[in-house]
Amino acid sequence: MRLSAILVAVCLLPLPITSQTRWTPAAGAPTDFAPQLAFDPIQGRMMSFGPGPGLGTFNETWAEIGGAWRRIESAHIPSARAHHRMVTDWTRSRVVCFGGALEFLASPPASDETWEWDGVDWQRRTTPNRPAARPTAWRSTAVDRSP
Repeated sequence: MRLSAILVAVCLLPLPITSQTRWTPAAGAPTDFAPQLAFDPIQGRMMSFGPGPGLGTFNETWAEIGGAWRRIESAHIPSARAHHRMVTDWTRSRVVCFGGALEFLASPPASDETWEWDGVDWQRRTTPNRPAARPTAWRSTAVDRSP
C-alpha cells in the first residue's frame, strides 16, 4: 500500500452505532475547536491532535484513557496546525496525519507533511509522491487497503 493512497475519501470506524447509542463526553475532554480524531489501533483508544481552543493552532496529542482524556507527551510531534486530517491505517496499525494550515485564519501557509503515530510517538514520513501543501478543511481521508 502506498502512503499517498491514504488521502482519498472518508474513513468510518467499524463501530456498532444504533438509535440507542448515547454519546457522553469523557471527563477532561479537550475543548478544541474542530480537532481531528482517529482510533489508535496499538493502544486501543481514541486520540486527538490539535488544533486548539478558540481559533488557534496547537500541537497537542490527547488520548481517551479509562474514560478520561489525557494529554500525551512524545519525543516527536507535528508542528501546530489546523484543518489537517487524520485517519487510522488498520493494515499498518498506525494513525496518519496529513497537511493542514499552519495558522488558523485567512489564507494561511499550508503544510505538505505526513506524520504517523505508532501508539507511542509521532514520526514524520516523506514519500516521493505526495499531495501539494494545502489546508485540508472540508476534505476527507481514507485508507486504501489494496496491496
